[in-house]
Amino acid sequence: MFERVGGVFSAAIAERTGTDAERDLYPRLLAAVAAAALRTSLQLWLDGDGRVNLVEVTTDVLAQLRAGLPEPGAGP
Repeated sequence: MFERVGGVFSAAIAERTGTDAERDLYPRLLAAVAAAALRTSLQLWLDGDGRVNLVEVTTDVLAQLRAGLPEPGAGP
């Protein structure tokens, strides 16, 4: 499933950035990172036994990626 999601992400990223999803590294790499982030969110939610809100953890994961994945405890 995540491979298919990665392909959709890669195509969308390529379209938005004017790159080629088949030849360029950027859309493929960013799509792979985004798919891994979503997979990680889902795994945290599954492991949380109902204590973890999937929407909140996914929002946090994507915010951390947007911020350049800062080290925990690192200030702005």
